[in-house]
Amino acid sequence: MIEKALIRNAEVNSTKTAIICGSKKISFGELEESIKNYSGYLNQIKKKQKIILNLKNSIDWIIYYFSIRFSGHTPVLISNMMPTNKLKLIINENKINYIITDKKIRLNKLQYLKSYKLIKKFEFKLKKYFKNAKEIIYTSGTTGSPKGVILSLDKSEIVAKMINKIVRLKSETKELIALPLNHSDGLGRLKCFAINGHTLILNQNPYNFGSLFSLLEKHNINGFFMVPSGIEILKKMNFLDFKKIAKNLKFIELGSEKIDSKTLKWLVKTFQKTIIYYHYGLTEASRSAFKVIKYGKLIPKLFEASPGIDIKILNKQNKICKRKEIGEIVIKGKTIADGYVNNQFENRFTNQGYKTGDLAKFISKNKFILYGRVDNIKKINGLSVNLKEIENEINEFPNIKNNRCKFVIDKISKNYEIKTRYVSKKKINEKKLLKFLKNRLEYFKIPKTFERIVT
Repeated sequence: MIEKALIRNAEVNSTKTAIICGSKKISFGELEESIKNYSGYLNQIKKKQKIILNLKNSIDWIIYYFSIRFSGHTPVLISNMMPTNKLKLIINENKINYIITDKKIRLNKLQYLKSYKLIKKFEFKLKKYFKNAKEIIYTSGTTGSPKGVILSLDKSEIVAKMINKIVRLKSETKELIALPLNHSDGLGRLKCFAINGHTLILNQNPYNFGSLFSLLEKHNINGFFMVPSGIEILKKMNFLDFKKIAKNLKFIELGSEKIDSKTLKWLVKTFQKTIIYYHYGLTEASRSAFKVIKYGKLIPKLFEASPGIDIKILNKQNKICKRKEIGEIVIKGKTIADGYVNNQFENRFTNQGYKTGDLAKFISKNKFILYGRVDNIKKINGLSVNLKEIENEINEFPNIKNNRCKFVIDKISKNYEIKTRYVSKKKINEKKLLKFLKNRLEYFKIPKTFERIVT
């Protein structure tokens, strides 16, 4: 149980710094006390409630997350960048009555829970571990509606222990979390911290790469996680003194996107004393396979399934592919999510395993080369994007008759961006269109360029 591991680490290393975020820091003892006190406050509300956590990276976020778990409620984790209209959809479909956020949302029966800094002392009793306790992680979705992935706390612990077996960290490690905590990759690193008892440094603005480098340098960081598009940007910042941070770095974990082979070679050469753990996985099947890369050794071509994970590559007839045949990745194991809220896309969870929608070339049992998607979904900053969703939202804007979006490659980051061409008799005010889209789409789904086609 992750909660008990966190308490044990607090008892053994009460005064040790647990988390640093900006100018603030908190020890393991203070973290435990804050979590227990807020859990006592949450015990005053009706049992087994779903509670939304909708904040940016902070020490507060971590206190709230573990407090919700400690008190036997279900954390519902949502990006603080999610538009309000989508947030309301989530509240309504889950019949949620409680929320922790800094946003103002006007809905009947929705109650804002107090800041942990404002509540009085409450008696803490660790709730009996509910056999069916779960958490819900919301992704932005690719159909216009957010997608709620349900994960039991038992599986949550299995995933964290599996990661710790692969990415072995010492208790004195200082790790930088450079991803949103609500993202399954960032959340996975947080759970590893709770079990392992090392020190976390949070990047409050995960997509600000200037602040990322300053944190690496300031705190003598020993390891961090980053999506490949972030590595592309870091590579372009050749004015930075990478030697200064390279001497302390023991590990880098990569995931969620394909990385350019030249960039991967640059990373290995630049950080020669660093082990690179490049994983394949999804929110529904976290860290399902890894490549472990070390300087001076050949970069592995194949992903290999993680311990306890069975990966099959199936053809269109749902039969295992022959060697070097391309098919869809299907994953089975104890780490697979329990499903989706309201059974969305339930056909993805089959007797054979979770159907990922990702294509791979079968090499041998549990070994494969990643190839792409069965659909037109791409990833931006590790987050899935479907152009159809964006086109539908743009078509809702007054005087736009139709539009067509496409992915383009940004010259600097080598990441995908979105460009759209729209049909309209009248000239569109782009500022108003952008404001309209910001209320409907996450920032990374909003096109960078708009081109009008006159009819």
